[in-house]
Amino acid sequence: MKTCEIDCFQEEQVQEPCETIEHEPTAAAHVAHAANPTPNRTLSHDHPPYYEMITAAIARLKEKNGSSRRVIAKYIETQYTNLPPTHSALLTHNLKRLKNNGQIVMVKHSYKFPRSAHVPVSGNGTVNVPFDHNSVGSKRRPGRPPKPQPEPRSK
Repeated sequence: MKTCEIDCFQEEQVQEPCETIEHEPTAAAHVAHAANPTPNRTLSHDHPPYYEMITAAIARLKEKNGSSRRVIAKYIETQYTNLPPTHSALLTHNLKRLKNNGQIVMVKHSYKFPRSAHVPVSGNGTVNVPFDHNSVGSKRRPGRPPKPQPEPRSK
């Protein structure tokens, strides 16, 4: 048997037997084990990648002025289960990444597809390209045109 010294408040030391428990690790060992988990490379996602979920949400919602982040998040949460606890941060990160890549555009805090991605197709298979009035004629600069300079006189 082991003995441990325990200090009492009466300034005397008492020798008491200590129990040694060998079959159960301490709470500190549990915390250390949880803080340093072994890397487990198996990813168990029950949902498609975020870019697919975002594009599906924007396409399905079909809002004229685009869909806000909150509406996209609500749609994804209702359609897909077992999302990670960091869903909000992942959604924000992927929305920014898609915006920077040009796959979606942001207009007044709403996300939608760029116009070039949505070219309407008629029933006979021809592509209907919208007419752009700005491309016809010469480009005008903003503001008043400059005053004509008089020709210099020769002496």
